[in-house]
Amino acid sequence: MKKWMIFKGLKFGLFIFLAALAFGGILMLAWNWLMPELFGLPELSLMQAIIILMISRLLFGGWFRGGGHYMGHWRSRIRHKMSNMTPEERDKFRQKYAGRCGPRGRWSEDRPKTELT
Repeated sequence: MKKWMIFKGLKFGLFIFLAALAFGGILMLAWNWLMPELFGLPELSLMQAIIILMISRLLFGGWFRGGGHYMGHWRSRIRHKMSNMTPEERDKFRQKYAGRCGPRGRWSEDRPKTELT
């Protein structure tokens, strides 16, 4: 393995470690400032705050591209592209991509056609 790959990996690991410390510290300070007074909850340590961040990321955000926001971006790009097409270009586009979306996919001929799909 090349030295630059090891260095890049170590640099990335250090960045993740420092980001976890920073966000965990912010969460710990906010929690310890509000939660014990408002709800009578115990104070958190830094490690507990980091673990809460990891669990919340898994439950609510996902690990890749912010929990599914990427697919919405892809759909909006396709809708925008199709809205600028003539009906002939739209039909050609549907025919080209019909086999890529499964037997009854979004661009399939069996599916009823709407204005932008």
